[in-house]
Amino acid sequence: MTVRVRKVGYLSTLKDITEKYKPKNSKLNFSQYIKDFYTQVTRVNPNEYSAYHQRGFYRHLAVSLSIEEALGMLMGEYTTLVIFDPINHELNYKNSKLLIHTLDFYNSEEGKKYIDSYEFNDQTFPSYAIVGWMAVEKIFKYDEKSFAADKDLHLLGESLLNYKNSCGYEGSDVWGIVLKKPIFLNPPICNVLQPEGINNGELWGAEDLSHLEAFDIALQAKVEYE
Repeated sequence: MTVRVRKVGYLSTLKDITEKYKPKNSKLNFSQYIKDFYTQVTRVNPNEYSAYHQRGFYRHLAVSLSIEEALGMLMGEYTTLVIFDPINHELNYKNSKLLIHTLDFYNSEEGKKYIDSYEFNDQTFPSYAIVGWMAVEKIFKYDEKSFAADKDLHLLGESLLNYKNSCGYEGSDVWGIVLKKPIFLNPPICNVLQPEGINNGELWGAEDLSHLEAFDIALQAKVEYE
């Protein structure tokens, strides 16, 4: 009796074995893998300023404002934030959340009366805290005419030249950031100190692990009416 033997190629055999024994869930979720990896890194070293956290939150921005200005913005009393000489990242920040961070009162006595008029206090609207965010609608460069036309939107007067001179930025470009959809955080994210050198009305991003954690908590907050 003659037995016929079918010749099977080496690669075909490997393919058959692979199909037969491959795991049911073989697709690798690379993003989840990276997240899990850096979670383990942070567990081993809690002070690790991990690349994953940086990637997730370092591109978000906050603005530090006096308590009165922060509350006025979130209450819609003015809707355009004025900044000097923005960097590329700031210019391209449209359609993102700008975190509102408080400094101290600009005028302690008047400021406390002001927040009291809105039924806030130093617990519900504290200093050195992320108290909310607003959506960035538009970023544009001001000239004298447009600055004067927006006087009721930024509340900084009609003369662009006078404003620049009063701030000591005579030779700088002035830009406006139109903000909308204010969100208050309840509770606010407390004990957040802005990076060294950041003054009233200036933008900044997370610079250390404490900033990353504060940004994370704020941005992940569940807001029912958002």
